[in-house]
Amino acid sequence: MRFIGWLLFLIGLAALGCDIYFFASGDVLQAEVTPTGAGLDLVGEFHFHALAEYWQALNANSLVGFSAWLSDLIGPENFNDYGVLFLSLPAFAVFMVPGLLLLLIFRGRR
Repeated sequence: MRFIGWLLFLIGLAALGCDIYFFASGDVLQAEVTPTGAGLDLVGEFHFHALAEYWQALNANSLVGFSAWLSDLIGPENFNDYGVLFLSLPAFAVFMVPGLLLLLIFRGRR
């Protein structure tokens, strides 16, 4: 469990590092779909990027498929209330907080 905690923490740290990098360079991550495939378009101002933004930039089709599957599973109303809320959380927090909690819960004896 500590390995999973470290893995989640490092993924969250990487997402935070990307947000800081985009801020330092004056760019923001946005997914862009072109006829040759998906890519990244860098524009304007700083904000913490949502989980859905990173997921869309990496593989937009899997995000659409997962959203449709989850909407069918829990119902469209619940998906609009809770699923969209979860996907709009900052990506670093989605990974870093559970990682830190796992590391705290499963820390070694002293």
